[in-house]
Amino acid sequence: MRSLSKSLNPESEDKKVARLCLVGLGNFGRVIHSKLIKLDSCELIYCYHPSIEKAKAFDEKTGTSDLDAILNDSSLDGVVITTPNDTHLALTLKFLEAKKHVFVEKPLTSTYSDAVKLREKLLKTGYGNQILMVGHNHRRNTAIRRVKKMLGETAIGDIINVNVNKSHGGIFSFKPSNWRAQRKRHKEGPLITAGVHYIDTIHYLFGAVDSVYAVIGNISRQTEAPDSNAVLMTLENGATCFLQANYNQPSQDYFIITGTEGIIYVERGRLSLRIGRDVREENRFIPSTPSTIKTEKNDTFLEELQEFCQAILGHKNVETGLNEGLNSMAVIEACNQSNQTKKAVSMRNFNQYFK
Repeated sequence: MRSLSKSLNPESEDKKVARLCLVGLGNFGRVIHSKLIKLDSCELIYCYHPSIEKAKAFDEKTGTSDLDAILNDSSLDGVVITTPNDTHLALTLKFLEAKKHVFVEKPLTSTYSDAVKLREKLLKTGYGNQILMVGHNHRRNTAIRRVKKMLGETAIGDIINVNVNKSHGGIFSFKPSNWRAQRKRHKEGPLITAGVHYIDTIHYLFGAVDSVYAVIGNISRQTEAPDSNAVLMTLENGATCFLQANYNQPSQDYFIITGTEGIIYVERGRLSLRIGRDVREENRFIPSTPSTIKTEKNDTFLEELQEFCQAILGHKNVETGLNEGLNSMAVIEACNQSNQTKKAVSMRNFNQYFK
Protein backbone atom coordinates (compact mmCIF):
# COMPACT_ATOMS: atom_id res chain seq x y z
CA MET A 1 0.00 0.00 0.00
CA ARG A 2 1.58 3.26 -1.14
CA SER A 3 0.40 5.29 1.85
CA LEU A 4 2.58 3.18 4.13
CA SER A 5 5.65 2.53 1.99
CA LYS A 6 5.52 5.74 -0.10
CA SER A 7 7.28 3.82 -2.88
CA LEU A 8 7.10 5.07 -6.44
CA ASN A 9 4.17 3.91 -8.55
CA PRO A 10 5.47 1.22 -10.96
CA GLU A 11 2.24 1.10 -12.97
CA SER A 12 2.25 4.74 -14.13
CA GLU A 13 5.66 5.33 -15.66
CA ASP A 14 4.26 5.90 -19.18
CA LYS A 15 1.48 8.31 -18.15
CA LYS A 16 1.86 12.02 -19.00
CA VAL A 17 -0.94 13.51 -16.90
CA ALA A 18 -2.95 12.40 -13.88
CA ARG A 19 -6.70 12.42 -14.53
CA LEU A 20 -8.42 13.59 -11.36
CA CYS A 21 -11.79 14.23 -9.75
CA LEU A 22 -12.40 16.99 -7.21
CA VAL A 23 -14.86 15.98 -4.47
CA GLY A 24 -15.98 18.90 -2.32
CA LEU A 25 -17.01 22.14 -4.00
CA GLY A 26 -17.23 24.55 -1.08
CA ASN A 27 -15.01 27.56 -0.41
CA PHE A 28 -11.88 25.49 0.09
CA GLY A 29 -12.79 23.33 -2.88
CA ARG A 30 -12.70 26.48 -5.00
CA VAL A 31 -9.19 27.22 -3.74
CA ILE A 32 -8.00 23.73 -4.63
CA HIS A 33 -9.79 23.84 -7.99
CA SER A 34 -7.87 27.01 -8.87
CA LYS A 35 -4.60 25.18 -8.17
CA LEU A 36 -5.45 21.96 -10.00
CA ILE A 37 -6.28 23.72 -13.26
CA LYS A 38 -2.82 25.34 -13.22
CA LEU A 39 -0.96 22.03 -13.19
CA ASP A 40 0.40 20.66 -16.46
CA SER A 41 0.58 17.24 -14.78
CA CYS A 42 -3.17 17.19 -14.04
CA GLU A 43 -6.32 16.88 -16.10
CA LEU A 44 -9.38 17.62 -13.99
CA ILE A 45 -12.18 15.58 -15.55
CA TYR A 46 -14.82 15.60 -12.79
CA CYS A 47 -16.04 18.02 -10.12
CA TYR A 48 -18.46 16.11 -7.89
CA HIS A 49 -21.32 17.30 -5.70
CA PRO A 50 -24.43 15.28 -4.72
CA SER A 51 -26.54 18.10 -6.17
CA ILE A 52 -26.29 18.29 -9.97
CA GLU A 53 -27.37 21.93 -9.85
CA LYS A 54 -24.49 22.83 -7.51
CA ALA A 55 -22.06 20.70 -9.49
CA LYS A 56 -22.95 22.43 -12.77
CA ALA A 57 -22.96 25.86 -11.14
CA PHE A 58 -19.42 25.13 -9.96
CA ASP A 59 -18.19 23.93 -13.37
CA GLU A 60 -20.58 23.43 -16.28
CA LYS A 61 -18.19 21.16 -18.18
CA THR A 62 -16.92 18.83 -15.44
CA GLY A 63 -19.64 19.15 -12.81
CA THR A 64 -21.47 15.90 -12.02
CA SER A 65 -23.55 14.23 -9.33
CA ASP A 66 -23.07 10.69 -10.66
CA LEU A 67 -20.70 9.15 -8.13
CA ASP A 68 -21.06 5.63 -9.53
CA ALA A 69 -19.94 6.80 -12.97
CA ILE A 70 -16.89 8.42 -11.42
CA LEU A 71 -15.97 5.31 -9.42
CA ASN A 72 -16.39 3.07 -12.46
CA ASP A 73 -14.40 5.26 -14.86
CA SER A 74 -11.25 3.27 -15.56
CA SER A 75 -9.57 6.33 -17.05
CA LEU A 76 -9.75 8.19 -13.73
CA ASP A 77 -6.49 8.02 -11.79
CA GLY A 78 -7.32 9.73 -8.53
CA VAL A 79 -9.45 12.00 -6.41
CA VAL A 80 -8.89 15.11 -4.32
CA ILE A 81 -11.24 15.24 -1.31
CA THR A 82 -12.04 18.63 0.26
CA THR A 83 -15.30 17.78 2.01
CA PRO A 84 -16.13 18.21 5.74
CA ASN A 85 -13.97 16.19 8.14
CA ASP A 86 -16.63 13.65 9.07
CA THR A 87 -17.00 12.51 5.46
CA HIS A 88 -13.30 11.75 4.90
CA LEU A 89 -13.24 8.12 6.04
CA ALA A 90 -16.15 6.88 3.93
CA LEU A 91 -15.04 8.75 0.81
CA THR A 92 -11.41 7.68 1.17
CA LEU A 93 -12.36 4.01 1.49
CA LYS A 94 -14.85 4.22 -1.36
CA PHE A 95 -12.26 5.58 -3.79
CA LEU A 96 -9.47 3.28 -2.63
CA GLU A 97 -11.78 0.31 -3.09
CA ALA A 98 -12.41 1.57 -6.63
CA LYS A 99 -8.63 1.48 -7.21
CA LYS A 100 -8.24 5.26 -7.30
CA HIS A 101 -5.40 7.23 -5.74
CA VAL A 102 -6.58 9.53 -2.95
CA PHE A 103 -5.53 12.97 -1.76
CA VAL A 104 -7.59 13.88 1.30
CA GLU A 105 -7.40 17.30 2.88
CA LYS A 106 -6.33 17.34 6.52
CA PRO A 107 -7.39 16.01 8.92
CA LEU A 108 -7.13 12.44 7.66
CA THR A 109 -10.41 11.57 9.42
CA SER A 110 -12.64 13.25 12.00
CA THR A 111 -11.57 10.95 14.85
CA TYR A 112 -8.51 8.97 15.89
CA SER A 113 -10.55 5.75 16.00
CA ASP A 114 -11.52 6.26 12.36
CA ALA A 115 -7.86 6.83 11.47
CA VAL A 116 -6.92 3.56 13.20
CA LYS A 117 -9.74 1.73 11.38
CA LEU A 118 -8.45 3.08 8.09
CA ARG A 119 -4.89 2.03 8.83
CA GLU A 120 -5.92 -1.47 9.91
CA LYS A 121 -8.08 -1.94 6.82
CA LEU A 122 -5.29 -0.77 4.53
CA LEU A 123 -2.76 -3.06 6.19
CA LYS A 124 -5.17 -5.97 5.83
CA THR A 125 -6.31 -5.39 2.25
CA GLY A 126 -3.49 -3.29 0.78
CA TYR A 127 -5.65 -1.95 -2.07
CA GLY A 128 -2.83 -2.62 -4.51
CA ASN A 129 -0.59 0.31 -5.40
CA GLN A 130 -2.97 3.13 -4.50
CA ILE A 131 -1.49 6.31 -3.06
CA LEU A 132 -3.03 7.88 0.02
CA MET A 133 -1.81 11.43 0.63
CA VAL A 134 -2.97 13.80 3.40
CA GLY A 135 -2.99 17.56 2.84
CA HIS A 136 -0.70 18.69 5.65
CA ASN A 137 0.66 21.64 3.69
CA HIS A 138 1.96 23.96 6.43
CA ARG A 139 5.26 22.11 6.82
CA ARG A 140 5.95 23.00 3.16
CA ASN A 141 6.17 26.73 3.87
CA THR A 142 9.67 27.83 2.87
CA ALA A 143 10.20 29.44 6.29
CA ILE A 144 9.39 26.14 8.03
CA ARG A 145 11.70 24.25 5.67
CA ARG A 146 14.46 26.69 6.61
CA VAL A 147 13.67 26.25 10.32
CA LYS A 148 14.08 22.48 9.89
CA LYS A 149 17.56 23.06 8.49
CA MET A 150 18.44 25.53 11.26
CA LEU A 151 17.38 23.09 13.95
CA GLY A 152 19.53 20.42 12.32
CA GLU A 153 22.47 22.78 12.57
CA THR A 154 21.63 23.45 16.27
CA ALA A 155 21.56 27.16 15.47
CA ILE A 156 19.78 28.06 18.72
CA GLY A 157 21.21 25.38 21.00
CA ASP A 158 18.98 23.02 22.97
CA ILE A 159 15.24 23.57 22.53
CA ILE A 160 13.51 24.89 25.66
CA ASN A 161 9.99 25.68 24.49
CA VAL A 162 7.82 26.34 21.46
CA ASN A 163 4.95 28.84 21.34
CA VAL A 164 2.38 28.55 18.54
CA ASN A 165 -0.82 30.39 17.63
CA LYS A 166 -2.96 29.68 14.55
CA SER A 167 -6.16 31.70 14.95
CA HIS A 168 -8.73 33.98 13.33
CA GLY A 169 -12.20 35.39 13.99
CA GLY A 170 -14.19 33.12 11.70
CA ILE A 171 -16.70 32.14 14.38
CA PHE A 172 -18.41 35.52 14.01
CA SER A 173 -19.32 34.80 10.39
CA PHE A 174 -20.26 31.10 10.61
CA LYS A 175 -23.89 30.33 9.87
CA PRO A 176 -25.63 27.75 12.13
CA SER A 177 -25.86 25.43 9.12
CA ASN A 178 -22.07 25.46 8.68
CA TRP A 179 -20.65 22.10 9.82
CA ARG A 180 -17.92 23.95 11.74
CA ALA A 181 -20.64 25.51 13.90
CA GLN A 182 -22.08 22.14 14.96
CA ARG A 183 -20.59 20.45 18.00
CA LYS A 184 -21.48 16.96 16.80
CA ARG A 185 -19.47 17.45 13.60
CA HIS A 186 -16.72 19.67 14.98
CA LYS A 187 -16.24 18.79 18.63
CA GLU A 188 -12.66 20.05 18.87
CA GLY A 189 -13.47 23.27 17.03
CA PRO A 190 -10.45 25.08 15.55
CA LEU A 191 -8.00 22.61 17.07
CA ILE A 192 -8.77 20.00 14.40
CA THR A 193 -9.09 22.43 11.48
CA ALA A 194 -6.48 25.13 12.23
CA GLY A 195 -4.37 23.70 15.07
CA VAL A 196 -3.76 20.44 13.23
CA HIS A 197 -1.56 22.41 10.79
CA TYR A 198 0.91 23.05 13.58
CA ILE A 199 0.55 19.62 15.19
CA ASP A 200 1.90 18.13 11.99
CA THR A 201 4.58 20.84 11.82
CA ILE A 202 5.63 20.03 15.40
CA HIS A 203 5.98 16.38 14.40
CA TYR A 204 7.97 17.41 11.32
CA LEU A 205 10.37 19.60 13.29
CA PHE A 206 10.68 17.77 16.61
CA GLY A 207 9.33 14.25 16.26
CA ALA A 208 6.91 12.53 18.62
CA VAL A 209 5.11 14.26 21.50
CA ASP A 210 5.43 12.68 24.96
CA SER A 211 2.31 14.03 26.72
CA VAL A 212 -0.58 16.45 26.26
CA TYR A 213 -2.67 18.67 28.54
CA ALA A 214 -5.51 20.51 26.81
CA VAL A 215 -8.45 22.83 27.45
CA ILE A 216 -11.10 23.09 24.72
CA GLY A 217 -13.64 25.85 25.28
CA ASN A 218 -16.41 28.00 23.88
CA ILE A 219 -15.77 31.59 24.93
CA SER A 220 -17.83 33.59 22.45
CA ARG A 221 -20.89 31.29 22.46
CA GLN A 222 -21.47 32.25 18.84
CA THR A 223 -22.07 28.61 17.94
CA GLU A 224 -22.55 25.34 19.80
CA ALA A 225 -19.13 24.08 18.71
CA PRO A 226 -15.95 25.09 20.58
CA ASP A 227 -14.21 28.26 19.44
CA SER A 228 -10.91 28.08 21.33
CA ASN A 229 -8.32 25.82 22.89
CA ALA A 230 -4.98 25.78 24.66
CA VAL A 231 -2.68 22.77 24.51
CA LEU A 232 0.50 22.15 26.49
CA MET A 233 2.63 19.42 24.94
CA THR A 234 5.79 17.92 26.36
CA LEU A 235 8.25 16.88 23.69
CA GLU A 236 10.36 13.75 24.07
CA ASN A 237 13.47 15.80 24.89
CA GLY A 238 11.64 17.45 27.81
CA ALA A 239 10.96 20.75 26.06
CA THR A 240 7.42 22.13 26.13
CA CYS A 241 5.16 23.39 23.37
CA PHE A 242 2.18 25.67 23.91
CA LEU A 243 -0.37 25.63 21.07
CA GLN A 244 -3.41 27.86 20.68
CA ALA A 245 -5.95 27.67 17.86
CA ASN A 246 -8.94 29.99 18.19
CA TYR A 247 -11.83 31.12 15.99
CA ASN A 248 -12.81 34.05 18.21
CA GLN A 249 -9.97 36.58 17.97
CA PRO A 250 -8.13 38.85 15.54
CA SER A 251 -5.97 36.67 13.35
CA GLN A 252 -2.64 35.34 14.59
CA ASP A 253 -0.16 33.04 12.89
CA TYR A 254 3.16 32.61 14.65
CA PHE A 255 5.63 29.90 15.59
CA ILE A 256 8.33 30.82 18.11
CA ILE A 257 11.08 28.38 19.08
CA THR A 258 13.24 29.26 22.08
CA GLY A 259 16.61 27.62 22.60
CA THR A 260 19.50 28.01 25.02
CA GLU A 261 21.45 30.11 22.48
CA GLY A 262 18.76 31.93 20.53
CA ILE A 263 15.18 32.27 19.34
CA ILE A 264 13.57 31.54 15.96
CA TYR A 265 10.48 33.55 14.99
CA VAL A 266 8.10 32.64 12.17
CA GLU A 267 5.21 35.11 11.88
CA ARG A 268 2.82 34.87 8.92
CA GLY A 269 5.56 33.14 6.96
CA ARG A 270 8.25 35.73 7.80
CA LEU A 271 11.38 34.26 9.40
CA SER A 272 13.79 35.93 11.80
CA LEU A 273 16.53 34.73 14.12
CA ARG A 274 17.83 36.17 17.37
CA ILE A 275 21.16 34.83 18.62
CA GLY A 276 22.81 35.56 21.96
CA ARG A 277 21.70 36.38 25.46
CA ASP A 278 21.05 39.86 26.85
CA VAL A 279 24.09 42.02 27.51
CA ARG A 280 24.30 43.96 30.74
CA GLU A 281 25.01 47.66 30.37
CA GLU A 282 25.16 49.64 33.59
CA ASN A 283 21.94 48.72 35.44
CA ARG A 284 19.95 47.21 32.60
CA PHE A 285 20.01 44.27 30.22
CA ILE A 286 20.03 44.91 26.48
CA PRO A 287 18.52 42.10 24.36
CA SER A 288 20.17 40.94 21.17
CA THR A 289 18.48 42.11 17.96
CA PRO A 290 16.61 39.69 15.69
CA SER A 291 17.82 39.51 12.11
CA THR A 292 15.45 38.86 9.20
CA ILE A 293 16.11 35.77 7.10
CA LYS A 294 14.79 36.11 3.58
CA THR A 295 12.85 33.18 2.17
CA GLU A 296 11.01 32.89 -1.12
CA LYS A 297 7.25 32.69 -0.72
CA ASN A 298 5.81 29.46 -2.09
CA ASP A 299 2.34 28.13 -2.85
CA THR A 300 2.07 25.17 -0.49
CA PHE A 301 -1.27 24.02 -1.94
CA LEU A 302 0.09 23.96 -5.47
CA GLU A 303 3.24 22.19 -4.32
CA GLU A 304 1.44 19.36 -2.52
CA LEU A 305 -1.01 18.81 -5.38
CA GLN A 306 1.87 18.73 -7.84
CA GLU A 307 3.55 16.11 -5.65
CA PHE A 308 0.35 14.02 -5.64
CA CYS A 309 0.17 14.11 -9.44
CA GLN A 310 3.87 13.32 -9.80
CA ALA A 311 3.46 10.37 -7.43
CA ILE A 312 0.59 9.04 -9.56
CA LEU A 313 2.84 9.37 -12.60
CA GLY A 314 5.58 7.44 -10.82
CA HIS A 315 8.04 10.33 -10.47
CA LYS A 316 7.87 11.16 -6.75
CA ASN A 317 7.01 9.87 -3.30
CA VAL A 318 4.38 11.59 -1.16
CA GLU A 319 5.69 13.30 1.96
CA THR A 320 2.55 13.24 4.09
CA GLY A 321 0.68 9.96 3.95
CA LEU A 322 -1.36 7.76 6.26
CA ASN A 323 1.17 7.70 9.11
CA GLU A 324 1.53 11.49 9.24
CA GLY A 325 -2.24 11.92 9.20
CA LEU A 326 -2.77 9.29 11.90
CA ASN A 327 -0.09 10.78 14.16
CA SER A 328 -1.82 14.16 14.10
CA MET A 329 -5.16 12.53 14.91
CA ALA A 330 -3.59 10.73 17.89
CA VAL A 331 -2.60 14.09 19.38
CA ILE A 332 -6.09 15.48 18.71
CA GLU A 333 -7.60 12.51 20.57
CA ALA A 334 -5.19 13.01 23.47
CA CYS A 335 -6.38 16.61 23.63
CA ASN A 336 -9.99 15.43 23.78
CA GLN A 337 -9.22 13.00 26.59
CA SER A 338 -7.27 15.59 28.53
CA ASN A 339 -10.05 18.16 28.20
CA GLN A 340 -12.56 15.63 29.55
CA THR A 341 -10.46 14.33 32.44
CA LYS A 342 -8.66 17.59 33.29
CA LYS A 343 -5.44 15.59 33.37
CA ALA A 344 -2.35 15.20 31.23
CA VAL A 345 -2.51 12.31 28.77
CA SER A 346 0.52 10.25 27.79
CA MET A 347 0.99 9.59 24.09
CA ARG A 348 2.20 6.11 25.08
CA ASN A 349 -1.48 5.28 25.46
CA PHE A 350 -1.82 5.35 21.66
CA ASN A 351 -0.20 2.24 20.28
CA GLN A 352 -0.58 3.40 16.65
CA TYR A 353 1.26 6.68 17.32
CA PHE A 354 4.54 6.96 15.38
CA LYS A 355 4.39 3.31 14.29
